[in-house]
Amino acid sequence: MNNIVNGVVSANSNQDPEVKNHKMELALGSIVVMVIQVVLLTAIGTYLWNNSVAKVFSGVSRINSTQMYFMFVLLHLLFPKS
Repeated sequence: MNNIVNGVVSANSNQDPEVKNHKMELALGSIVVMVIQVVLLTAIGTYLWNNSVAKVFSGVSRINSTQMYFMFVLLHLLFPKS
């Protein structure tokens, strides 16, 4: 996420139109990749959770895609990559 913001800021501050367009394309590509990652995470994660974890552990209930996304956000807040 930080790379996307840095790319957009540097693209807007650059005066050369060719470099500016290239940096905006990179930022847009990063946003598209991030959206695809979130969609795949929620779809596959929800499927795996409901068909494996919820069946193996009796105290765990089924979840929907919104709950899976918020679980992803919570885990990233608790255990940051950097």
